[in-house]
Amino acid sequence: MRKYVVTLVLIFLCVFSYGAAHGSDFKKTRIAVLDFQIQGAGFETEDMGKIVAEWMITALVQEGRFDVIERRLLEKVLKEQNLGASGVVDTQSASKLGKVLGARVVISGTVIKLSRLTEVNTRLIDVQTGSILAAEKVTSETTTRLAKLINLMAIKIIKNFPLEGYVVERSGDRVFIDLGKRAGVRKGLQFIVYKEGKIIRHPKTGEVLDIERIETGQIKVEDVKEKTSTARILKESSDGVIAYGQMVRSAAEKSSGEREIGFYSLPPEDKQERLKAEKARDTKAKFSSIDEKVERARRMKAEGDSQWKTLVMEAFRDAQIAYRTNARSPEIWLLFAKCYWVNNRLKKAEGSLQKAFYFNSKFVDGYVFRGEMYYEEGLKGYEKYKDLARSSFESAMMGSDIDNETKAMILYKLGKVHSDLYGDKTKAKELWDKAVESSAQSMWGSKAQESLASL
Repeated sequence: MRKYVVTLVLIFLCVFSYGAAHGSDFKKTRIAVLDFQIQGAGFETEDMGKIVAEWMITALVQEGRFDVIERRLLEKVLKEQNLGASGVVDTQSASKLGKVLGARVVISGTVIKLSRLTEVNTRLIDVQTGSILAAEKVTSETTTRLAKLINLMAIKIIKNFPLEGYVVERSGDRVFIDLGKRAGVRKGLQFIVYKEGKIIRHPKTGEVLDIERIETGQIKVEDVKEKTSTARILKESSDGVIAYGQMVRSAAEKSSGEREIGFYSLPPEDKQERLKAEKARDTKAKFSSIDEKVERARRMKAEGDSQWKTLVMEAFRDAQIAYRTNARSPEIWLLFAKCYWVNNRLKKAEGSLQKAFYFNSKFVDGYVFRGEMYYEEGLKGYEKYKDLARSSFESAMMGSDIDNETKAMILYKLGKVHSDLYGDKTKAKELWDKAVESSAQSMWGSKAQESLASL
């Protein structure tokens, strides 16, 4: 009986320990990225150290495998610890900061201006030991190329954190592994499969120094779910050797005919598409950030807060930086127009809008803003602007691929022009009826209904 009970206890402990090891959710590597120190003079902007850090953060977050500490939390802790955001460069201080934040790794570095060249040095600091895990350096003559090099630097950094998991099932030439979307696994990622061999001990102390890893093959991910992935076996050291319980580790090797992106392989044509998509996302996020600053400045100005001037100038400088790589984008000219208008420079705003329309004659957002701008000027009593407000919104209606909600928004605002600037309630009612018809459930449809009820 006693032997039976002991056996049950041993089985329970084995099951419990396996569940503890494999049942918990994958935890992303927590990383803190400090603003890079600026050394030298002649930078295009005083915020170059912060910009480089943002580039690095974006590249790491897009990989999906890292928990990058949010900037506001980082700044809060830096303040509490009496450390400047770009002043923590020695390994001891960085290690201390990382422990407070619960990070595994702290990334710090410098941006150095050397004549026409800009050099960026990056260090990965292990929080537990305070030692430097890796160091990378890139040099560039232009800001545009520097941004691309920072992305490549991030790729090298990512290689210091390979994904590790287990084979949980095999079926023919397919295997299932216990890593999925939560771990940052993506289609095309390759893994080395291996099993543990003999234990290597110290000849005198008997201390376990290492465990032999015997490679059994290589797999490539074909389908990714939340916590698991399905992979095809690319090669095996012998038939059927890859089996349940063996370990997997993301592979840095490149397969034939492919080029490595991040830490997973993609065909060259897919690489170009991904880079285009990433650039589009980055540009959209950058433009959105500038637009938010302009809108905040406009609200502050309306509320009598004198700090609006500082904020709108900051937005203008950000737009100038974005312009260097987006000179032919109508969106960048729209941002310039918004900055000028908030700063009471109407002619400059109109000039920027004309640039936007030059690059896209059916630029809906540009015409909508132009209509809003002249509507506001018309409310001040300037008769000459009411026709410009009306024609701008009418031009916006001519834009291609306008969805129903956007159509309702334009119709509602055009109705406001006729109601408030022309005093034509009949025309306003007609336009608001059309706005409701276009998108009754949207915010603009609701606003149109409210305006109709007030007539």
